[in-house]
Amino acid sequence: MRAEEFITEKKKRTLRNTNPCWKGYKPVGTKEKNGKTVPNCVPEDIENVEEDWKDSVKKGIAGVATAATLGMSTPNVSSMPAQEPTAMVQQQQEEDPLRKELGDVDALKSMIKRHEGLRLEPYKDTRGLPTVGYGHLIKKGEDYSKGLTQQQADALFDRDFEHHLAQARSTPGWDKASHAQRHAMVDLAYNMGGAWHKKWPKFSAAAQVGDWNKAARELEKSRWYKQVKTRAPKVVDLFRTS
Repeated sequence: MRAEEFITEKKKRTLRNTNPCWKGYKPVGTKEKNGKTVPNCVPEDIENVEEDWKDSVKKGIAGVATAATLGMSTPNVSSMPAQEPTAMVQQQQEEDPLRKELGDVDALKSMIKRHEGLRLEPYKDTRGLPTVGYGHLIKKGEDYSKGLTQQQADALFDRDFEHHLAQARSTPGWDKASHAQRHAMVDLAYNMGGAWHKKWPKFSAAAQVGDWNKAARELEKSRWYKQVKTRAPKVVDLFRTS
């Protein structure tokens, strides 16, 4: 046995027979500190930490995080073979069904909020109906006489959004529509109620077969288009977006 091997073996025996760590800790391997090799001390209640670390290393990134926590050297993860993602990771990576249906949901909500505007105190809309928040029609039994906070207005909007989205799904052509066209349909349902399209059979017929240019032209001919001067052109343009 060479002198270097003898010294190394002696160090190992010393570490096994004595506890060089402070009370409540035990040595698990070694680490470099200030240019010296010293025991790596970890809490005594950690069981089989080296085995757990080695198993984690086999799985990839988890091993790097564990090794960093314990002060151990980390392997080159990029050189490891690719591993199949766990069921949890796969579930996290699955796309939200609502995003599949609508695309950027936050953008849709922001658009409707801009179109409706925010009033924290009750007011009457263009039809003389009591309204509050982001165009919420005050129903019988609801009391908003003291107004709303921003947080309450946002919560009320989220409830209304779910309601009008459910209505919009019955719009002719919904299944054929792009995300942008569905955004227009939800906006229209929020603005005029879920049955708005029944007043425009020519729009409904065009949308049903996916003729979006014709559907857009029918909306441009409507009284609604003239009444809602800033909102209408933006909504109609969405129907022309594939």
